[in-house]
Amino acid sequence: MEKKNDLLLSVSQRPALAQSLRFSLKILEMNNVELQEFINSSLNDNPFLKENETYSNNYKLPIDTVANVAAPISSKDDFFKQIAFFKFDEKQKEITALLYEYVLEHKYVCGDFLRNLSNEKGISYSDLLDIIKKLQTLSPHGMFLFNLQDKIKSILEANGKFDTEHKIFVQNLPILFDRGLAAFKKHVNFDDSTLQRIIRNLKNAGLYAGVDDFSENPYRVPDVTIEKRNCSYNVEVEEVQIPSIDNELCRNCLKKIKSKQDERYIKEKICEAELLVKAIHYRSSTLLRIVQEIAHRQNDFFTGNTSFLVPIDAQSVAHSIMCHQSTVHRAIANKTVATPCGIFDIKALMPKEIKSDKNAHIVTDYSVKKYIQTLINNEPKDSPYSDSEIVYFLEGRGITISRRTIAKYRNDLDIANSNERLKEYTLTKI
Repeated sequence: MEKKNDLLLSVSQRPALAQSLRFSLKILEMNNVELQEFINSSLNDNPFLKENETYSNNYKLPIDTVANVAAPISSKDDFFKQIAFFKFDEKQKEITALLYEYVLEHKYVCGDFLRNLSNEKGISYSDLLDIIKKLQTLSPHGMFLFNLQDKIKSILEANGKFDTEHKIFVQNLPILFDRGLAAFKKHVNFDDSTLQRIIRNLKNAGLYAGVDDFSENPYRVPDVTIEKRNCSYNVEVEEVQIPSIDNELCRNCLKKIKSKQDERYIKEKICEAELLVKAIHYRSSTLLRIVQEIAHRQNDFFTGNTSFLVPIDAQSVAHSIMCHQSTVHRAIANKTVATPCGIFDIKALMPKEIKSDKNAHIVTDYSVKKYIQTLINNEPKDSPYSDSEIVYFLEGRGITISRRTIAKYRNDLDIANSNERLKEYTLTKI
């Protein structure tokens, strides 16, 4: 009888990070709010950590003058953190991600898209609507709506102004868009003062915020500050309450060890405490060196000699400060910088270069977004520019970008498509 050996052995190699390094990278990726929450949790869990009220942030380096830094911050990370409260399963999370990306590009939920999604993912249409109703309650408010009417209704309800007059106004908006202002006024039977008051309420509630210039984000807590000091500026990593190690308690506990289990627990907690303090200092010094390097390269922009940012890639920054490229990406992820003109995403200081047929100057995604913003701010109100027309305008400047990329940049700026902008412009004529 022939003997067969069914045992198969295979050898593979893959990088394995040490536990201490994984922990340091985890701390590096946190913004100040997340880090402070983690520190507070560690203070409760680790008896060898104590609050350090005398801590003073010494991570400061001077740089040259700083002017405008402008780019909106994405709220994607903040949005998906809220999903955890719904306890969605993996399929629902996947559908939520698809809905989020669709709404970012198209602004509103489309019935055809939902039907296709229902067939593709094997979920009923009613279940999709249930998911959407939950998502509509999340921040930022006003997402996952079906049309401009829903958006206006949502804005008014959020501001407590959705009374009878406003309900009539919203219900009859299709008449305004299809048949014009005269037919709309005749149908709703409102005088000019009533209509102007409703429109003023919508403006005050922020309906037209998406057409403004690059927006600041004052609600974000900064991780780094660029502050004017006399004739120069300082870069500072914003201080968090770094805990200290209770050395006296450590010594007393080590003297009173009664079993190997106690010894293992005590040494483990002491090691965790030392690692946390070390990781926080590493995060601060790394973030500071990165921002200092970026600020140095953007000196002309900061001093007002140019209105454009030069392209900066993470690899070159990593080479300059002698660290790995992935460290740069981790350090600046979801972090903000406070400047004399507001709080902005650090990534805004590292725009990507876009190839241009005309080599007169370097083109970045920042400059293209700024051009799109200016173009839309000055577009004819009765005939807003479509994404295809913006592509044509850019080609005239020697910049070749696809329509889909234009839509992405427009959504980054939180600007609606041409059809929705036309409807909003129509409202402003009242």
